[in-house]
Amino acid sequence: MPESLLPTNGELKERIVAFHTSQGLKLEGGLLRLSPHCVAFEVYSADTVIRTSEVLKEFKIFSGGRTVYAGRAVVRVLVNAGTVQICEANLEPSGFDADFFLLAAQPEKLRERFAEFFQEWQKVCQVLPEFKVALADIQTFLMDMRRWSEQIELGIRAGSEGEKLAKENEAIEKLSPQIVSILDELFARFEAVAKSLNNDRSANSLVFGKK
Repeated sequence: MPESLLPTNGELKERIVAFHTSQGLKLEGGLLRLSPHCVAFEVYSADTVIRTSEVLKEFKIFSGGRTVYAGRAVVRVLVNAGTVQICEANLEPSGFDADFFLLAAQPEKLRERFAEFFQEWQKVCQVLPEFKVALADIQTFLMDMRRWSEQIELGIRAGSEGEKLAKENEAIEKLSPQIVSILDELFARFEAVAKSLNNDRSANSLVFGKK
């Protein structure tokens, strides 16, 4: 099976998936869980809609710097969480690299596999604390904002049908300037830190940011 087709940076290793939707859109996502029969992954895109039972073509799984699966995937479980879609899909056994699970399970290889894992994990320690804080601030704001907006939405839905649209538009008009201003400040802080990174730290930070 061919090596990873995705761009690499030195020995940087990622656990990601890449595929084409039934509409022909090419997407990438983060690998959450993998078994011989199914895969769970997350896709960050507010504009992308993946559907249950959809066939994802040219589905590839990359792990540890190699392509471990290439084939089709059929979506069986789908959870929409705002800008994130969490998917679970069935895989074709014939699509796996034949040696992948065998090598992973060999007792004599376990120490070596753990050493590889620990080496990759240590790269997180090389990420600047300022970068972690800036990224965490954006993430927590968006998560808390989503929970808060869901409460507001429940209040709006409690009204009559005729009032809902007007209240939604009013809420958007009043809140948008404040929300955009806060996001602009958070992303400006993040971009300032990102520009200060050297090449090695930038590569490690990129992987950290995708987790």
